[in-house]
This record gives sequence, structure tokens and C-alpha cells, in this order.
Amino acid sequence: AESIEIFIDSPVQFTSLSDLSTTSWQWDFENDGIYDSTEQNPIFTYTSAGLYSVKLTAGNVFCSDTYIIEDYIHVNSEPAVPQNVEVMLFGEDAHIVWDEVTQDADGFPIELDGYIIKFSEDAESYFFLHFVYGNEYVHEYVVAHSPQMFYQVLAYKSYSPRQAAYLQGLNNRKSKVNWKDVQAELNRIEHSQHKSKKNKKVNVRVCNVKNLIK
Repeated sequence: AESIEIFIDSPVQFTSLSDLSTTSWQWDFENDGIYDSTEQNPIFTYTSAGLYSVKLTAGNVFCSDTYIIEDYIHVNSEPAVPQNVEVMLFGEDAHIVWDEVTQDADGFPIELDGYIIKFSEDAESYFFLHFVYGNEYVHEYVVAHSPQMFYQVLAYKSYSPRQAAYLQGLNNRKSKVNWKDVQAELNRIEHSQHKSKKNKKVNVRVCNVKNLIK
């Protein structure tokens, strides 16, 4: 089965499609010999980065079958924080540059989807400014409209194309969008994709090891 990628602390819904004679389920989500759940359709949260195999043993009073999905769940740390963010004024424009992020918070290589730039006039209430792919951005005409401006840059990695598309769409907005509202929408999109993206279904045919992943 094709592996999925998630971040640390992202819950994953597993579903057993074993046949109707099944009365017991033993899930080992890290394939470490320790059973983590005996529910038919459990939710599990990975708290450490790594590549995990998943084992399900399903059975009834007569017999049981076991299926192991090798290297199934790839858990990643969040991207590292961009370093050396600098703001340079040229005429009425603010040029923002920062060091490219190539690692996650644990020091492992990562390929970003881009960077999110936030801005604030009081260093408290931040608004979405732009979603970019490179490590620089020009905030045009800002000097003429604001006596001071604060910027934050976030390295962005997502395993949801809909989230990335949402951020790209915000680039075309003319009005300010509060960063808290952006975060809420990103979370909503993530939750709406929970079943389709993270509901991993394991079919174990009890007493006849024939397994399918859907």
C-alpha cells in the first residue's frame, strides 16, 4: 500500500474491513510488538517523527489472521523556523528576505510548499500578507500608508492540496484577512479531509490471509 505523510500529533483514523465473523481486533500502529488498540476502528496519534509499519491481527473464537503494512505511516516534524529575516526599505516598498528552510524542526531534510508572510501594525494582531515559493517578498507602497510594520515568516509544509490552494487564493484578496481566521480555515479544511485522507482501511479475511488496502 502507498504510504501517507502526516505531521506529529495528527490523529489517524484506521478502519478494519475484516469480514462479519471477526470478533476481536489487535492493532499495533508502530509494529513494535505492543498492541495499541483493541477497537475495530480506532484513532491513533503519532507523537514522534519516523516511518511506521502497521500490524492488525483480527480473529474470532476459531482462528485469527495477521497483516503487516510495511512503512505505511510517515510522520514528520514541522518545518524549522526561517532564520535571519530582514526588512529593507527601498522607496515606498519593504523588501523582506530570509534564509531558505531545508530542514524540519528535528534537523531532517524537508521540501517546503512555500512560505507564509504575516504583517501587523502593532506587533499583536497579525494579518495574512502573501504566500510565496521563494525566500523573498516585496510589500509594495507600504511605507506611504503605515508609520510602522512588523513581519513574520512561516515555513509551510502541507499534505493537503486544498490547503495550499486556499493560501494561493488568498494572494488575490484585496482586503485584510486576520491570521486567526486563516488558521481556522486551514484547520477546517484539514478536518474535512480527515476521512478521505487519513482513514486507512485494512481488510483482513479471517482464517484466510488475503488483505486489501483501500
